[in-house]
Amino acid sequence: MPYLRVVNWNPGAEGGGRDAALDQTVGQINAATAMLAAPQNVAVQAIAIQEANQGTNGDIFTMLAAQAGVAGTTFEHFTRYHISEHHVAQAGRVGRSKGYIVALRTGGASPVVPVAPAANMIGGYSGAGPLYRIDLGNDPGANAAVIANSAYGTPARAALTSALRNTRWPVFTCFTVGGVNVVFVTVHLDLRANWQGAAVLHNPWRQGLKECIGIMFQSSTWYANATAWIAGGGAIVLSGDLNASAVEIGHAGILPAFDGTNDNLCHILAESTAAGGANVHNDWAEVQNFPPHHILTSGVQW
Repeated sequence: MPYLRVVNWNPGAEGGGRDAALDQTVGQINAATAMLAAPQNVAVQAIAIQEANQGTNGDIFTMLAAQAGVAGTTFEHFTRYHISEHHVAQAGRVGRSKGYIVALRTGGASPVVPVAPAANMIGGYSGAGPLYRIDLGNDPGANAAVIANSAYGTPARAALTSALRNTRWPVFTCFTVGGVNVVFVTVHLDLRANWQGAAVLHNPWRQGLKECIGIMFQSSTWYANATAWIAGGGAIVLSGDLNASAVEIGHAGILPAFDGTNDNLCHILAESTAAGGANVHNDWAEVQNFPPHHILTSGVQW
């Protein structure tokens, strides 16, 4: 059975020793998981960082780059990628755009193997790879879901569509684990206060944008294509700051096929086309001196 050890963190910024905190914590996670029975005894393989807003010049990315290939360091075998959240200005935006780092263990013990996604997972979206943005505002299935939802009147539907087109874009990359396909997604969802439409409608997407996640993972054309790509026992893993509680995300209508864990507003969630789906376990959060988010880790098995 494939197994993937994931780490998620929204450090809020990149200075102040956050690079050292990530280095130390991932090292501690690796030491702890090494004492577990197989297949859970693997070191961290995939890391998602939100609010990496300084690009490749930020302390965290610089630290990851400096350790690459250096024997004995925590990130010796990691390949790291950065992408900005948006490639164009966002009309009506209140909050500013963010950036993401995804780091993958591509060498050493239990590596993941980066692969290209299906062409229909990239078409209409943006990013030169291996990280790609998911533009829900231009996704046929996501837009159709808003229009078809009879619970919204015409003015509300227009505001919902506008919010969908301007929400922070999720990003994804693809790799294999144990020879099976994995889609690895990260996102830092907006709070309601970040959108002008929220002030008008009071609650267009609700706090934490639950409906955005629901549309993305249940109605979008992107998701249909991604699900087809993992057919035969692959997995989709969502690791990010969803600005929503476990109770909200656990609502049966939001992510019914996903298993997961969380620390406050950050989550690691997964689903699989394998029999029995995905199981997310061996979880813990490392308390850091950079509130409000801790470094969260989970093992995903399917």
